[in-house]
Amino acid sequence: MLIGSTQKMGAGTNVQNKLVASHDLDPPFRPSDMEQRKGRTVRQGNENEKVDLYRYVSEGTFDAYLYQMLENKQKFTSQIMTSKSPVRSCEDLDEVALSYAEIKALSAGNPLIKEKMDLDIEVGRLKSLKASHRNSMYQLQDKVRITLPREIERMENDIAAVEKDMAAYKARPIPTDDKGKPAFPSIEIHGKVYTDKKEAGAVLLDTCRKAVIGNAQHSQEIGSYQGFKLRVGFDPMNSVYIATLVGAAQHRVQLGSDEIGNFTRLDNALNGMEQRLEKTNARLDNFKTQLAESTAQLNTPFPREAELQEKSARLAELTKILESAADEKPSRINEIVDPFYIEVGNPEKVKEILDEHGITYDISPEQNEKGNYALKVNAEDGEKVKRLISAPTKNLSI
Repeated sequence: MLIGSTQKMGAGTNVQNKLVASHDLDPPFRPSDMEQRKGRTVRQGNENEKVDLYRYVSEGTFDAYLYQMLENKQKFTSQIMTSKSPVRSCEDLDEVALSYAEIKALSAGNPLIKEKMDLDIEVGRLKSLKASHRNSMYQLQDKVRITLPREIERMENDIAAVEKDMAAYKARPIPTDDKGKPAFPSIEIHGKVYTDKKEAGAVLLDTCRKAVIGNAQHSQEIGSYQGFKLRVGFDPMNSVYIATLVGAAQHRVQLGSDEIGNFTRLDNALNGMEQRLEKTNARLDNFKTQLAESTAQLNTPFPREAELQEKSARLAELTKILESAADEKPSRINEIVDPFYIEVGNPEKVKEILDEHGITYDISPEQNEKGNYALKVNAEDGEKVKRLISAPTKNLSI
């Protein structure tokens, strides 16, 4: 057996090899102290596969208050000392705090206190769930009234714009060379038209470099290509030049260092409008489905509202009972050690007389078969009481 305080047997005390049980005789002031005590036995290196943990409490003592302090401190530290990712909301209690609460209830020695504490925890959890549900409804309202309609409108406008660009692009004649093969369609840069692909590619890259000098964050219009306005800019995050073909919609292209290959990229963006349209239509359908589902879920009541109301009502009832019990004065009968009984017919008058003379007594709340009430006093006061209420025998009627 090893006996010691938390400080003497705390951190750095390596005695765990043979320990089979830990006995906590009193509650500490910090949850960390409780963990230190537990850590003497529940620790790597202990040769015993299982150990016993005992915590002793004295009914009706200061232990209940100390465990209340432990519970409150554990609630606070558990909010921040966690390995979980940070979240915007968190549970009111954790498993360790609940164990302290249970010990506190045992210390109080009143089953109603245990029930009240359980209800405190459950009602708090339900209120937290209700608040989370209410926040979800607010977020759902934003989605239904603002976010989703705005996205749907944006995609519908984008679809209409891309369809218009597709029609204009397909209507353009395909340029051919003397042999009837597709030829470079030419590009206009700063008012000059270039028909040689390699030369045009070199001029395009040089124009990009000059265009972003002193204006790296914004794109500039430099000409046109395939019937679309051509804007160039720079993406500082990826250190690349960006070309944007502007029609009814905008078609963004990342440029490379290959002079001829950049025109392939521009053509791919225009030829890929049909695929872009398919993807946007699919997203639009998805957003419309989300809008319909979110609208159906809007204003859904909290599913556990009835349970919350029932437990809140019971909690209020228990609180009232316990507060009333705490305010009640100790029964006079507890002060009567050697009882002497007298029957009286007018208990209110008897109470007035006895209270006036400071005599300890207790009167039954119900009448007996004779219609009298049982008056209980200490035996040493018996004769005095009989004289005070002017009755010669134990069967008095006042």
